[in-house]
Amino acid sequence: AWCAGWRCTCPARLERALPPARLLAAGAALGNLAAGASHLLPDGWPTAASYALLAVGAPCLSALYALALARAWRAAPRARAWMEAWLAPAGRMSLSNYLGQSLAANLLFMGWGFGLYGSLGAAALLPVSLAIAAASLVVSRSWLSRFRAGPAEWLLRAWARR
Repeated sequence: AWCAGWRCTCPARLERALPPARLLAAGAALGNLAAGASHLLPDGWPTAASYALLAVGAPCLSALYALALARAWRAAPRARAWMEAWLAPAGRMSLSNYLGQSLAANLLFMGWGFGLYGSLGAAALLPVSLAIAAASLVVSRSWLSRFRAGPAEWLLRAWARR
């Protein structure tokens, strides 16, 4: 079976469904290089062309991540145990995590929070975003050790059952 409940039971099927890793890597590299080059070019058609290439590169990069996770799931028992312990709870609380990460980013960058928008460079934004993501993994795991579902998932389920 492809999925039983919320748990994927056949990563090999995902791996076979995706294009070859080299093709995905080439598409991701091309798209991301084009996006990087778009910041160096003046406004106009070169920027539009680079964003068109990014539209190809971003899905290729996402598929490459999925392929890497599927291969790690199959080949490395320790990686599988880590994914089950840390990524699965975050997946079960995906709506709560989306809302929580949005709230955290808004608190940091918008005027009603710390107002850091425009004051941090790209190199500083990466650790900030990784810290927000890591915090959501920790919160998800601890929340689901006490409750069956995330707060937003619980509200959505309660609203849908009315």
